[in-house]
Amino acid sequence: MSLTYRTRQPDEDILHGVVRDHFETLRARIADREAIALGIAVLGIYALLSYYTSRRTREFGVRLALGATRARIVRLVVDYAIHIVLIGLLPGVLLASLGRATSSASWSGCIRTASRCGWSCPC
Repeated sequence: MSLTYRTRQPDEDILHGVVRDHFETLRARIADREAIALGIAVLGIYALLSYYTSRRTREFGVRLALGATRARIVRLVVDYAIHIVLIGLLPGVLLASLGRATSSASWSGCIRTASRCGWSCPC
């Protein structure tokens, strides 16, 4: 029967727990802010579509009078919405992936060095 001994000191265990809790709390706060930002973006798209349809109601009426179906009018609005989302999505995804790559590299370096140097690590 062999005994295994832990090589880390109890202070390191406490520090690891504190650092882990700190970053989990920070991650939760960032997730909350991301959800708020997504909600604001959805409200912005809704407002833009509402403005778009209110400005084009006469055109829609003329199209209906000339024989367009309601489905065709709805398709015009949905196509416009899809274009707006795609125009915003492309740079948004590119910038988010760039920011995530940058921040994940700096956070992982900070987490690795936090156990060695405490809270004074250069993040």
